[in-house]
Amino acid sequence: VVACKRLPPFDSEADFAAYTAIVDRFVAALRASGVRVVETEVRGVRRADGRIAGFHLQPVLPAAEIGTAVLAAADPMVGHPLVGAVVEAVVAAGSDRLGIDAQLANWWWHDGEAWQLDLTTPFTFAADGTPELDLTPFLRILPAVMRPVVRREMVKLMGRWRTPRGALADTAANALKAGLDVWVEPILERVNAVVDPPVTREEARAMYDEDRKLFPVLLRAERANRWWQQRVRQIGRAH
Repeated sequence: VVACKRLPPFDSEADFAAYTAIVDRFVAALRASGVRVVETEVRGVRRADGRIAGFHLQPVLPAAEIGTAVLAAADPMVGHPLVGAVVEAVVAAGSDRLGIDAQLANWWWHDGEAWQLDLTTPFTFAADGTPELDLTPFLRILPAVMRPVVRREMVKLMGRWRTPRGALADTAANALKAGLDVWVEPILERVNAVVDPPVTREEARAMYDEDRKLFPVLLRAERANRWWQQRVRQIGRAH
């Protein structure tokens, strides 16, 4: 009936409430900018160890209507309405205090309208450009020695979405990641109609290559840390 997107555990009700408040502000800011947002409910479940496991609950959406699937099933063309709708949404909402992770997998294309569905990482920023989101629970899945370095990299990475140009360059980069290489030029033509300086294919490729190096390393580190915590320290095992 619903899709449950699990979050890392929060140490306390107060930490979970603070996260939920940021998500609520993020959704309200997107909607105020005219961006359609998939209905989402954030719930918490108390674990045996006292921490709060958070979940985003959303309606199950047809896989064929997710942005990447829509373009994969269509012939590449400049002016595809989904691409135009995503670009317009990013330009409308983008500011130094609000951003959108605009990769095409994060959009539901329904009845000719684009709906944002990725709300687990709210991109709201303080006046000095730092994310309002406390990254501590999200970094706890990594070995402790890696967390300060990864925190710096993640804050830097999140800055990508503080401008429409950065967010839309990431859209093109993630089209490469999704195997939609033939769509990169049509996407860039639409993007470059609204950003300056223009985003090049080489820039999108470099962004994709950077992400391709970083995220597999983080995934391997997460798995190693989980093994260590569960098998050696006996933390987080089923009760």
